[in-house]
Amino acid sequence: MLEVKNLAVNYRGVTAVEDVSFRSLPGQIVGVIGPNGAGKSTMVKAILGLVPTTSGVVKFRSRALKQQLSSVAYVPQ
Repeated sequence: MLEVKNLAVNYRGVTAVEDVSFRSLPGQIVGVIGPNGAGKSTMVKAILGLVPTTSGVVKFRSRALKQQLSSVAYVPQ
């Protein structure tokens, strides 16, 4: 299970992602949709720790995702 709570990202004082929270259960298919510039890619990068967050917690299988990155794959478009 992937759990994201209150995730936020700022770039030079501009809010890119604000207060994102969700839970994805095993076997569940999730799509993220929105217009260009809405923060979809930034959200995914923040979840993976590729960009710094200003707040939030990301857990995978009830443990911090950063401690389990060898169990996760990311394929950018």
